[in-house]
Formats: sequence, C-alpha cells, structure tokens
Amino acid sequence: MKETGRFLTDVERIFFVLFLVCSLFPQTREVAPPTLSDVFLTRNGIWEGPFTNYVNKGTGVVQNGTIRYEVRVGNDRTIRWRTNFIGPDGKESGYTGYSIMKLNGRKLEWVGEEAVDENTNNRIEGHVFQGFILDSHLYVYENYTEVYPDGKREKRRSDLHFVLLKDGGILLAADVYVDDALLVFAQTTLRPLEKS
Repeated sequence: MKETGRFLTDVERIFFVLFLVCSLFPQTREVAPPTLSDVFLTRNGIWEGPFTNYVNKGTGVVQNGTIRYEVRVGNDRTIRWRTNFIGPDGKESGYTGYSIMKLNGRKLEWVGEEAVDENTNNRIEGHVFQGFILDSHLYVYENYTEVYPDGKREKRRSDLHFVLLKDGGILLAADVYVDDALLVFAQTTLRPLEKS
C-alpha cells in the first residue's frame, strides 16, 4: 500500500511540473493573416494608388492620376466609401463616387434607395448592387439606368475586383459600360495612407 501511495504522489508531481512548464511556455498559436474584409471593410482608413485607365472614345484615351478610397465604418457597422479621382496636376476631378453598404456574411449589400446620381443630379432607376467577398477577393457589381432631364436614358454597369496582396496592398481592377459598350477599364494598387 505504501508503494501505491508513493506512485500516486510521483504522478501528481509529474503533472504539477508539466503544468508549470506549460504555464511558463505557452503554446504559440498560428495567427491567421488579415482578410480583405478585416483591412478594407471593417476599419476606417484612406487608401490611395496611382491610377491608369483607358477611355473608349475615338481611338482611345489613356488617363493617369491617383484614385483615393475613404472608408468610414459607423457604430452600426455601415460602411461608407467615398471615391475621388485626382489628376496629374493634383486637383480632384468633378466626379466623386459614393457607396453605403453593410456586410451580411459573405455578401456586401447596399443600404437604402439610390434615386439620384449625386454627381449629375440625374434620376436613377432600377439600381442593382451586389458584392461578394472571399478572404482575399471582393467582387462588386452595380447596374442602373440614368435618366437625364430631357428623357435620354443610359444603362450603366460597373464591375470592381479588389484583391488583397501579400504585401498588404489591394489590387483594384474596374470596368464601366454604358449601353452595353465599354466606356472605361482601369487598374491600380491601393496602399493605406491612414488606418484607425
């Protein structure tokens, strides 16, 4: 009986030593790399990149400048994008893009109704917005009809692809169609100017 008691005491000592060792040297956990949602859809920030686009007018026009995305996330988790184009002279263009969205699982959904284009004040009809997100890739599709005061109607469609790069930048590829004809395609690599 004494030997059994001594054996249990030795086992208890071994477990105590193992407990101490594990406490002093905790297991390292692998930290998952940030996702595109982590860096671009859930944090405030300003992202900017040199921008090159092709405008399908005449024999084709290539434009250069800078694109800036301001990302603001509200307490209610509403995501607001404000997009500006800045010319080589450093001046902002007359066009500013606005988006108000929310994440719903792996989908990005528009918040509210889109009735007027804030840049042209033209009426918008049939607005469709769809966003789909993977860990490192966001695809956004937008489609609507712009109605001018004189009754002219233009069907507009845009596709945006955002891809999170290993170095933390975001590759953006975009295209815009008007009445099913290509108007613009463009690309840049966005880098964070400000994060909070």
